[in-house]
Amino acid sequence: MKNNKLFIFIFLFFLIVSFSINTNAEPSKINIDEDIYIIENYEKFKNIDSPSLALALSGGGARGFVNIGVIKALNEAGIYPDIVIGSSMGGIIGTLYGSGLSGESIEDITTNLPYNSLLDINLIPVYSLFQTDKFNYIIEKVSPKKNLENFLIKTALLNFDLDSGNMFVTSKGAISDVLQSTYSIPFYYPVYTNKDRYLVDPGLIEMVPAKAARALSADIVISTTAFDELPYETYKYPIQSLSRMLLLVQKKNSQPILDKYSDIVINNEVSDFSFKDFDLIEEFIAIGYNNTKAKIPEIKKLLENKNHKSNKPDFSQYNKNYYDKLYTDILFDRMIYPEPYFNYLLYYFNNQSFFEQELFRNIVYDLHYGVYFEKSHIKFKSLFNVGEDKHTELKIRYKKLLEPMDFIIRIKNNPAYENIDYITEFKFFIQNSSLSIGAANLRKESYYYLNNNIKLGIEKINFENNTDLLLKKNIKPQFINSSLLEYNINKRWKSSNKFVFSNTNLLGNPDIYRGRNDNKKEKTSLSTSLIYRYPFSESTEIMHFFSLEQFNPSVFLDINFGDNLNTAAGINLNMISSLMGLKPLNLDLSAAYDKKFSKVIYNFSFNLNY
Repeated sequence: MKNNKLFIFIFLFFLIVSFSINTNAEPSKINIDEDIYIIENYEKFKNIDSPSLALALSGGGARGFVNIGVIKALNEAGIYPDIVIGSSMGGIIGTLYGSGLSGESIEDITTNLPYNSLLDINLIPVYSLFQTDKFNYIIEKVSPKKNLENFLIKTALLNFDLDSGNMFVTSKGAISDVLQSTYSIPFYYPVYTNKDRYLVDPGLIEMVPAKAARALSADIVISTTAFDELPYETYKYPIQSLSRMLLLVQKKNSQPILDKYSDIVINNEVSDFSFKDFDLIEEFIAIGYNNTKAKIPEIKKLLENKNHKSNKPDFSQYNKNYYDKLYTDILFDRMIYPEPYFNYLLYYFNNQSFFEQELFRNIVYDLHYGVYFEKSHIKFKSLFNVGEDKHTELKIRYKKLLEPMDFIIRIKNNPAYENIDYITEFKFFIQNSSLSIGAANLRKESYYYLNNNIKLGIEKINFENNTDLLLKKNIKPQFINSSLLEYNINKRWKSSNKFVFSNTNLLGNPDIYRGRNDNKKEKTSLSTSLIYRYPFSESTEIMHFFSLEQFNPSVFLDINFGDNLNTAAGINLNMISSLMGLKPLNLDLSAAYDKKFSKVIYNFSFNLNY
């Protein structure tokens, strides 16, 4: 009996040890036609019942959103892969899919994410132009499963190992940790480090991971494409020549892989689009969906011939309340990130004072700067050299003091009044809006403080409203109300309507009137514009990341009710440029004929905001 117990103990011990060793086993090296693929957890792919189906999702920046349409169409036809492997944007979409989201859920999530707020620019880009930690964490938050090894569909990310020169396939680890590896582009996005490996986007060598899918023992491979074509007709500028050369190398490497290792290729014609077109996600999804629908008979015939039967994964139930709350947290910067976060701040032209309303920023021709630090629930921002008096400001925020509530305090030294001004508030959040209650001391006077902020996007309509209210006994309420209502008539035309009512300058002086402004604190201003949007299809790119995106001429009529009614009518020229399709930079030039003063007033601003 003792011998039996000893035998069982030894057996269990070796079983646990072998399991532990297997869990932490070194990646496998798989040779495919003289190329080496270093694969994590290779056994879990090799052990899939044959014939196994892999979906190889192409990169391509924003163009890679065609992959969502591909997934939707395949799922509607009852076709579900055993393996999904992606490169770059294909890796991001593949991660969402493999974690347990259906194509429809991915579409709903990705079309609502505010991409401009997910990436921050490094003012001093020692390691990369953009910080990506927030983006990676957000993708993890929207995914039902958080670790690749626990996904419903066996999922892999294709990377290139800078040290060994081999392809590396990531298939384990937390999304927020490993997702960076598949879209890391040196200089633009941080290089991902995994132990002694330095992993980057593999797009230059294998943009469509069809060969990698074969390395994972896939018997059938369906591949997608989202290839680029540069808009240049000549290559006289160095960056144009370099971009063209890289594109040719990419195609020379990727096309043979695509042809040889794919059973079905779903080609998506997106050469007229840029990898930076993040505002065209729905259009990309439609392209992928329609192209895949046309291929469904061919795909079904192939799967029938190969005797493959798809098993539908148990996709996560789409929880609208959860995602609505998550979007509100992103929209109002309430996310709590696991890692400390630091950045520099630099502003010019637009006043970014913490004591000004955010909706309409006044033009100021000076430079103010600061630092930003965030750790867990605490967020700290400071600004220096603010305003004509060059004062200093601090903003400290404790996120989620309670689940629906933040605590915020804003402080500044006020040299003109020899006072420390402050506003404290408890800010409560509900879907797409916030309400604040607090106290303020401004210019040696104490007030009760209320604020309401609303941000809504409904189909073709965008609406924002910001109201600040100061209350003090025996003094009439001091408040500022600002509103913006935009209506997208069609792809080219948009109407924009702005409104400001103010009877105080204690909380800034939002200005939308483009005529001669007397800067009276009590005023009502209205502005209506008809805007034509003209995209630059052949915009010049600088280092392949900065480009001119859109030219927006408009006609406008501004009305100002101060001591007297005044009107200004004119034209406005707005030009939008961008960094990697994100963080738009706006240049504005307006000429307005002011009726009261019988003269033309010119305004110029360039929204430089890091």
